[in-house]
Amino acid sequence: MTSPAIEAPTPPLRNVFAVKLLGLPLNRHDNLVCFMVIVLAVLLQIRLQHTFLGEGWIAILGFAGYVALRQWLLSRRYPEPGEILLEADCISLPGSLNAGKPELILFSDLKAVTARFFKTKGGGQSLTSIEFDTGFRSYFVNWLAADLSLLERELIRRGVRVTRVAGTYEQAIGLGLVAFALLLLLIFLVYFLR
Repeated sequence: MTSPAIEAPTPPLRNVFAVKLLGLPLNRHDNLVCFMVIVLAVLLQIRLQHTFLGEGWIAILGFAGYVALRQWLLSRRYPEPGEILLEADCISLPGSLNAGKPELILFSDLKAVTARFFKTKGGGQSLTSIEFDTGFRSYFVNWLAADLSLLERELIRRGVRVTRVAGTYEQAIGLGLVAFALLLLLIFLVYFLR
């Protein structure tokens, strides 16, 4: 006599997304300190424009210094960046993405999940952030912190409705032009009013 086959319980769906250090947020003061490295490098580049150092190398080193200083500040602020855990019915965000406090969000509590992206000239889409809105609070995960395309696919696979919102290059270029104009104004004030 044969016994009926005993089915093993299926393990719960669980995905782990490592949080990368460079994509974590810094406060305004730390962002200003990092940005000043670039400003000082550009000012030094302008000052040395008629020498052999005036070819742009100092500005490139300033950008490398910006990235290195940002990485150093982030590693001091977040010694353990943590992981995003995606369970069958909830998502767990580490404290590094939520001002130091870990958060567990049930899918039933979500009001909206928005994936923001930019269209490339070739017609592709590049995700820039995913926002989890619970009605009381919103939680953001940006593109440097985790693999957003894989996170979005797993959310959809679990039945979470993800709304895509397109950004345009015009918006990104507009913000870039405003930042560039402010940088030029700062250079003008420092260089010509000294």
